[in-house]
Amino acid sequence: MALETVALTLFLWRASRTGLHLVASHTDLAAGLGFLSEGQKAFSPIVFAGGAVIAASVGNAIAYQRETLSSMKVPMIAYGVFAVVLLPAPLLVVSPLLVKRQETGVGWSTAPW
Repeated sequence: MALETVALTLFLWRASRTGLHLVASHTDLAAGLGFLSEGQKAFSPIVFAGGAVIAASVGNAIAYQRETLSSMKVPMIAYGVFAVVLLPAPLLVVSPLLVKRQETGVGWSTAPW
C-alpha cells in the first residue's frame, strides 16, 4: 500500500506541474479535478480490511487476554488517524492549485445555485 501511495503522490505532483487549466465553476465542484476522488475510492477496501484486522485483534485481546476496551485505545486511535489523515494526504499535492484558483476567482459562475 505504501508503494501505491507514493506512486499516486508522485503522479499528482507531476500532473500539478503541467500547467493545468482549472475552471472554478466546473460541475464536479473541484475545478475539474473531481476525477481524483475516484483514485482515492480504490483505497477503501484496504481501509476496510485494516479496520477488520484492528477490530479482530482488539476482540481477541479482550476475549482471550483479559484486556479491557480502554487499554486498546492506542491501536484503534492510531488506525483511525492513519485512515483519516494519511490516506488522503496525496491529494494535498494539488491543494495549492485549488487555493490559487479560488483566490483568483477566474471561472467562477454568477449562477445563483
